[in-house]
Amino acid sequence: MKVNTPITVAAIIDDIRIVTTKKNDRMAFIKISDYTGSIDAVVFSKLFEANKDILIKDTIIALQGKITERNGEKSIMIDTFKKI
Repeated sequence: MKVNTPITVAAIIDDIRIVTTKKNDRMAFIKISDYTGSIDAVVFSKLFEANKDILIKDTIIALQGKITERNGEKSIMIDTFKKI
């Protein structure tokens, strides 16, 4: 998929890494997968704080976001997600 392509997908959370930003906000980098493979995704601070109770390993989520690329690797910048 091309960068900035909107995406809607259901996936399972395989791994979560929570970090603190320079502004002392928390955000998360997660690895998600479905039957086609896995990809990294980013949950920025406002979305993280509003939904941190959902971000648990092995939870199935539905998400909307867009494809981004950093250092040659594609990932998803999540705009919204919910537990399913």
